Amino acid sequence: MDLAQCIPTGKSGKGVRAARNQALRAGVITEEVSGEQIRVEKKIQDEMRAVLAQWKSRNLFEMGGFLNTVNPFLRMEDRRYFLSRDRNGRLDGYLVATPIPRKKSFFLEDLVLRKNSSRGSGELLMLEGMAALAEAGGVTRRGGKAGSQAIARGGHAIPTHRPGSDQAH
Repeated sequence: MDLAQCIPTGKSGKGVRAARNQALRAGVITEEVSGEQIRVEKKIQDEMRAVLAQWKSRNLFEMGGFLNTVNPFLRMEDRRYFLSRDRNGRLDGYLVATPIPRKKSFFLEDLVLRKNSSRGSGELLMLEGMAALAEAGGVTRRGGKAGSQAIARGGHAIPTHRPGSDQAH
């Protein structure tokens, strides 16, 4: 996926942008946390486990196998984690990005949302995650870099909350 092309534009992206805007108006925030932070702060891990258990209970059957397994707590030191929280601080969901070293890229592996999460939380998480990955120098399949400037030109860049920071960047 070309990260510069992932931000929806035009009529085809209208629904995604509307959902993202609803989440922002509802006070949903996103933050990136490290695997180490999740490991150390049991509260975050417990919240993630609760959302995962609820998410799994909504599915009629569980798909197993290499690509279908959902375990956000494996290889935590390598992965990037993006969390969304509602205006009350409750975890709405999370996105896990796993690096693909040979391609200098990421696989967006798990997008897990709690039942009745804020409208647009999933869209906001995806856009924030892709913007943060692009900003960090995510490389496209074609070998070009997609930086924050490419996303900003599309008019859809939104502030991201960085681990250990009280400010949006």
